Amino acid sequence: MKLRDLKDKLTHLGRQHPEQAEQGVDRAAGAAKERFGHGEQIDKAAEKGKEQFRGPDAPPQQRGEGGPPPPEGGPPPR
Repeated sequence: MKLRDLKDKLTHLGRQHPEQAEQGVDRAAGAAKERFGHGEQIDKAAEKGKEQFRGPDAPPQQRGEGGPPPPEGGPPPR
């Protein structure tokens, strides 16, 4: 399986089950921050990953646009 095929499959599954996908991204981001530090960069990457599951039809706040900024060191509010 090519990397693009895997990405497409994960995106498809994530859009079918966005809450579980976002929880998985949050857990992976937490583990990466514990191991490597660099929390701000990991949070940005996690948010970009979550945007893949939300899709273009999501309200702006769910796409990461608008709303209050995320708290320091934690995931953005839901």
